[in-house]
Amino acid sequence: MQENSDLRIAFAVQKPNCANEPTGSIDITVTGGVGPYAYSWQHGPTTEDIEGISSGIYRVTVTDNLGCAALATILVQKNSLQVSAQVAQPMCANDSNGSVSLTPTNGASPYTYEWSNGTTDSRITDVPEGTYTVTVRDASGCSVTLTYTLTSPNSITIAANISNGACGADGSYKVNAVVSGGKPPYQYLWSNGQTTSMLSNLSAGTYQVQVTDANGCKAVKEVEIKPESFSWTCIIEAPINAPVCQSVGNNLSASIQNASYYSWNVTSSDNSWKITSGANAGTV
Repeated sequence: MQENSDLRIAFAVQKPNCANEPTGSIDITVTGGVGPYAYSWQHGPTTEDIEGISSGIYRVTVTDNLGCAALATILVQKNSLQVSAQVAQPMCANDSNGSVSLTPTNGASPYTYEWSNGTTDSRITDVPEGTYTVTVRDASGCSVTLTYTLTSPNSITIAANISNGACGADGSYKVNAVVSGGKPPYQYLWSNGQTTSMLSNLSAGTYQVQVTDANGCKAVKEVEIKPESFSWTCIIEAPINAPVCQSVGNNLSASIQNASYYSWNVTSSDNSWKITSGANAGTV
């Protein structure tokens, strides 16, 4: 004689809406035992499945054709109103192009919306950074209150580091644009058409750089390179022999400070000087 398998009851629950209206259901599946099966729900129905129920505890007894019985206790909970959101942060500092778009579920439509900025739609658009609170309510009176914070990037700031070589001679300057804020990576466009963060071989003058970040935000800085002036002193010692114009072997010597290179340029007002040796030999 073959022994029958035990009765087993599986079930699937459809929750009622958030207002706990009778919109739920229980679908049971019986295995084992010997069919057909008889169903007895504690609250009265004798069908396999039940519909139109609210939240609560439901018990069903299933009896097979041999009189074997199994009992299942089923907890049905109501749905809570759910809201999903798509949030777009402001793209640039001080921009007013942020947005929040809501999609409610598990409630009874239509839905109403009460935003802290006065909007009554499911979406707020073109708003600056800040904190926004919204209460979503469905047709049955269920509600949920949510808060969203929008944050814009920091402003793009540009610092210019200027350096030079060869004592600030024309064509020896360098400028490096140091950028912070915004959203990296950055793109550079200088007034001379260059697209790198650093310029070199520059002369004194005014240059402008425009920086664009990954969000398309822009900042502009003007850089002025001023020609550098270097102080130096020259002390010419008096000739050893005098008068200069009638002597031979007079020496003019100069003591130079704070300069690496120098040259003599000797002139006279009446072309009466005669220099007999050295780099400036001749009549001046």
